[in-house]
Amino acid sequence: MNIKQKLTSAAVIGAMMAAVVAPASFAATVKIKKNGAGSTNTATVVSKKKTIVSQYNGTAVVNLVGVLQNTGVNSANGNTGDGSVDVNSGAATSTVTNTTTTGGNNATVNPCGCVDPSTNVVIKKNGAGSTNTVTVVSTSKTEVEQVNETLVINGVLVAQNTGGNSANGNTGDGGVNVDSGNATSTVTNTTTTGGNAYTPTL
Repeated sequence: MNIKQKLTSAAVIGAMMAAVVAPASFAATVKIKKNGAGSTNTATVVSKKKTIVSQYNGTAVVNLVGVLQNTGVNSANGNTGDGSVDVNSGAATSTVTNTTTTGGNNATVNPCGCVDPSTNVVIKKNGAGSTNTVTVVSTSKTEVEQVNETLVINGVLVAQNTGGNSANGNTGDGGVNVDSGNATSTVTNTTTTGGNAYTPTL
């Protein structure tokens, strides 16, 4: 009997791909000009960029293999005479192969989800004693969550019997031959589980 089992894990391209925010451009031009003397002028520009990627892959695999072989329990009993007695049951061979490949997650994401913002600020030709304030705030945030859960159960049961043969109570000059043959079983379980791959594009 030959039993082989292999469990490997690899990052593969999964079937579940999360939607990624498409790149969007942001451009602003702020001008504070030609205001009167002693004026107070305030401008605020806020640019927020956020990308969220969530991927989940759940897989449950159950492989159950049962092999029962019997070439035994042969009998050549109570024979009389000079003739030969030959009992040959031959060989029993079984080959079982289980191959399981599970999915994974792959994400290629622009970390900010957009191109860099471009803000032009122009302050000119304002009156004497004027106060001019421009505030530019630019923030970016990327959240990537990848979850891969895999449960693999491989159960193998092999029962073989080439015994329990009998040659009793034979009389005479003839020979008695009982051959139950060979019982051979090969079971191969190959399981490749999915993984997670995250590639940021800069």
